[in-house]
Amino acid sequence: MDSEENTCHVRHKEHKSMSKVGRPVKYTHSKLIEISKAMEEYTDSTDIPILLEFAYQQHMNRQEFYKHDELRDSKERLINKKEAQLEKLALTNVLSPVAKHSKYSYLIKKAI
Repeated sequence: MDSEENTCHVRHKEHKSMSKVGRPVKYTHSKLIEISKAMEEYTDSTDIPILLEFAYQQHMNRQEFYKHDELRDSKERLINKKEAQLEKLALTNVLSPVAKHSKYSYLIKKAI
């Protein structure tokens, strides 16, 4: 049984070492403009837009939004809408004022 466990462990190690790491993605100006337009649409169609969610949907690393000037205005607009929406919820007591400034500020407290 020991040799069977060792074989599985070796296979697992081989599998890990065989995984390939891709090259960093190069974004062209036209691709960045396309992403910017998609971000504008996402911001308009989402009640509380979240940059990390949009990055996930676009298969992007969120740091990319801070590297490219083409995305700056759309990113700022998304963040502004998110903060405004969360502040409205806090003022109407739907969202805890403490939660408004936390990392997980989008969590809405349950109605009693």
